[in-house]
Amino acid sequence: MGGCCSKKASREWRANKYALGDGDFTAMKDEEQKHSRPASPATADRAAPEPPAQPIKLDPKDFKYVGGRSEVKIKAPGTINGQSFTIDDCHDCDIYVLDHTGQVTVDDCKRCRIFLGPTDGSVFLRNCSDCAVAVMCRQLRTRDCVDCRVALLCRTRPIVESSSGMLFTCFDMPYPQLAAHMVSAKLSPFHNFWWHVFDFTKKEGNWRLQPPAGPCSAPGAGHVLDPVPAEVAELMALGSTGAAAPALALARKASDLGWLLHTNEARLSSAATATLAAEAGWPKSASRALTTPDAKGPGCVGLELALGEGPEAEALEAEAVRLGGLVSRSEAPGSSFRGMGVDG
Repeated sequence: MGGCCSKKASREWRANKYALGDGDFTAMKDEEQKHSRPASPATADRAAPEPPAQPIKLDPKDFKYVGGRSEVKIKAPGTINGQSFTIDDCHDCDIYVLDHTGQVTVDDCKRCRIFLGPTDGSVFLRNCSDCAVAVMCRQLRTRDCVDCRVALLCRTRPIVESSSGMLFTCFDMPYPQLAAHMVSAKLSPFHNFWWHVFDFTKKEGNWRLQPPAGPCSAPGAGHVLDPVPAEVAELMALGSTGAAAPALALARKASDLGWLLHTNEARLSSAATATLAAEAGWPKSASRALTTPDAKGPGCVGLELALGEGPEAEALEAEAVRLGGLVSRSEAPGSSFRGMGVDG
């Protein structure tokens, strides 16, 4: 019965609604809207979903140099941004990658000068001859190379395999974005095992070390890549690795004086710090201060110097103490610390 009453009421409402008379049309319109079902406010106000962001499509040709002959090739900062890069079959070229990369392969190159910015992973140098390479990387692997000169910052031991006449020296060629690129590649300026070469095919003459000649007075001066092409020198001018940390500033000063031998940065166990403290003659409190309780915390930075005598040496030693450093004239702790924390 209730349904019939509702139906009758509905017919009466429609009859009155559409009857001709002197009524106000606006009032009828309002009454019609009252009896209609409005859309849910939540549905009406809901914005249409935005289309998903499309990933930037990378062109593989932008991440390789192949078949170059007597050319100058430059990858400026911001053009690679951590991608992998390939250099293949280039002869008599100057190649500068002034950006951070994920991995780099250099194959079948002859008489090239190659600069590689910080690489988060491995750099492979294969089947190359008479090349000069400046590189910062987590791992360097050379295979079937002859008479190549490498200026290196390497997080692990550089590897030589089936190669001969290889020369290794310390990386020293800054450019303005280097500090930021090292952070992106998770590399430390102190963590450098360029000298700690591992040779799979041990044979006299496969490789040798060349001590750094000293700081560069201009980009590339006295470097394995000297002379630097003019268009590259402009990009690298006023370069700096950003000596924000006091230890890095101290290392630069020691390098300017020709006293810097090795640097390292390592997280130390209590056993390791106890050994260092005993070798250096430091108190037990020094061992506790050097121990790294957090496996992800910052490590200890060490500078190994060939410290001479005289006012300059005394001033440098006093500055190290003022900065909170522990100083020892013994060679033993430096010898022990220089290889601590090496990954390979």
